[in-house]
Amino acid sequence: MSNDTFSEVEQLSTSDGAAAAIEKVVETLRANKEYFSLFDALLLRKKHAMGLPVAQPTSLDDVPEEQTEEFEQAYVDAAREVGGLLLADGKIPQAWPYFRTIRETEPVKAALEALDTRRDADEETEALIGVALYEGAHPVKGLEIMLRTHGTCNTVTAMDQQMQQLPSDDQKSASALLVRE
Repeated sequence: MSNDTFSEVEQLSTSDGAAAAIEKVVETLRANKEYFSLFDALLLRKKHAMGLPVAQPTSLDDVPEEQTEEFEQAYVDAAREVGGLLLADGKIPQAWPYFRTIRETEPVKAALEALDTRRDADEETEALIGVALYEGAHPVKGLEIMLRTHGTCNTVTAMDQQMQQLPSDDQKSASALLVRE
């Protein structure tokens, strides 16, 4: 955030209170696509609204047991929002930790499914393969991308290493993919 924004937040805090200042931070981070910081700001906003200490916005340590469920729901909502914003920007590997944490992996799988497998073998592609194949977001798509970027031998080796960890439907689909190749 710029110095002007910090000044505006400070002024809002003095004139309209902490809630207004926090809301300005949330709006600014969202507008600037600073999604990792947005996650913390969303939780900071919730803790402030709940009357809890805000020094550690993502921590459950200072949340009383009777408020835990409400804060956990805010955590899930923030992860869903930030993950969705990252997916909308095409940042699948960055979105994955948010969706994996809340055990909602389908949005990432759908984003991977929509990818064109004709790609360059670069850092982004490696990150996509890592999420899809090695972290299990969409193993068959990961193998498909790997096949197009790394060739048959490397893909067979990767599949051999991952095969036992794949669900049976993915094992069949992965095997069929390589047989067709």
